Amino acid sequence: MQLLEVSFITFFFAGALLVFWYLIVGIWLIVITPQKVKHYAYTSEHYTDIELALVSGFHFGALIHGLALVAAVAFPKLAKKRKLTDIRRVCPKWFISIGLVYWTILIFIVVTIFASLLAMILF
Repeated sequence: MQLLEVSFITFFFAGALLVFWYLIVGIWLIVITPQKVKHYAYTSEHYTDIELALVSGFHFGALIHGLALVAAVAFPKLAKKRKLTDIRRVCPKWFISIGLVYWTILIFIVVTIFASLLAMILF
């Protein structure tokens, strides 16, 4: 098998894994987010009224904001704009660990996709 074929197969499977990881595992992660964390983060101090309305339902906007909250827990410096850098003090240790693992794997999948895409373009 040549490099182009391997790159295409890697790109295809990593893309499918990304959809599964972001949607299925992401939804599960939002569901298990502790209420204490949600009550701390989803206030008018950190979000606008429109954004609070977006996270109140269960749709794609809520998925994006929910996983952004998990990213803020995993990497607090990302939440500097929303003034959520101290969010870890209300989070249990298990949730911080799960958030770190989730985002590390997600970043690895995205890097794999871009590397295989780059290999397809260059070769």
